[in-house]
Amino acid sequence: GGPRSGRARVAEDLQNALGLELFSRRSMLASLVNGECGKGFQHLEAKAKATLESDNTNGAAEREGSSKNINDEEMTEIVKHFIQRPKSRLRGWVLEGYPETLGEAKGMKAHSIVPYQVFQLGGEKKQLL
Repeated sequence: GGPRSGRARVAEDLQNALGLELFSRRSMLASLVNGECGKGFQHLEAKAKATLESDNTNGAAEREGSSKNINDEEMTEIVKHFIQRPKSRLRGWVLEGYPETLGEAKGMKAHSIVPYQVFQLGGEKKQLL
């Protein structure tokens, strides 16, 4: 769903009701910037920081056009890291705001990231605002 569609709220409700791990693009990138992902991701910390800053000022459209930001393949690797953690594998997980692009969706398939359930929120713009 787009902005103000209730996507984050539904993700939080699922997390609370089912005890799932919740991962948003922002939370995963912030964890990476804070060095919480280990040595295998240190090379992406600066790009993650630039991506977060770009999202705050310009949104996703600007992010995709910049080589300073996390690309689709890198984001897929980050997602894979989070959902393969033991706690995530045990409890299950919710991805909020991912995938955003066709490249990310293809990356999920290539890395065998297959959710059991998919929710796509939508509605008329008038109803969402």
